[in-house]
Amino acid sequence: MILSAEALAFDMDGTLVDSGPVIAASWTEWAERRGLNPAAVIHFCHGRPLHRIIAHFAPEAELMTEGQWVLDRLPALEHLLRPMAGAPELLARLDPDEWALVTSAPSDLARRWIGICGLPLPGIVITADDVTHPKPDPEPFTRAAQAFGLAPDRMLAFEDSTAGLASAKDAGMPSVGLGGATGSAASIADYTGVTRLPGPDIRLDFGA
Repeated sequence: MILSAEALAFDMDGTLVDSGPVIAASWTEWAERRGLNPAAVIHFCHGRPLHRIIAHFAPEAELMTEGQWVLDRLPALEHLLRPMAGAPELLARLDPDEWALVTSAPSDLARRWIGICGLPLPGIVITADDVTHPKPDPEPFTRAAQAFGLAPDRMLAFEDSTAGLASAKDAGMPSVGLGGATGSAASIADYTGVTRLPGPDIRLDFGA
């Protein structure tokens, strides 16, 4: 399958960065501290920003304090971070002005994790700090399209979570699902075997 776009938008966690072990360990610790079911918290957290997760499970909590508690535990786990298979090679074939990072992570954390994984940063970075309505609301991907000056349907989003795919869909942006997630255009395990073809637009060959 070959898909074309004028620009790409990538989520971070589970899409460019394999952060699963870090996410699972940190939210398990938080859930157990709160007397919650860790599996339920981890299932809900994919693609959603920190404070929305806390508010969902602990609406009585002071969000800033609880959020900082979670963030303070991440540095000790960051040695577990890895780039998604094939991500470094694909991004190396893209110019920084051809793609955007669209993540529910805070800006400082997103930039740090991308750096830890040895991945480049694009010119356009949309984080939880930049939006009023995070994923699954369409605002993050709508903002990315606006930053490029493109209609959303001229872009292609890469996402691994239900919330992220819903955000892209409602923004009118075709999507590719990572790690078994079903996207509107294609579904891939990782970027291994994804090839950029010659041409003025971004043409990606996803194989059979």
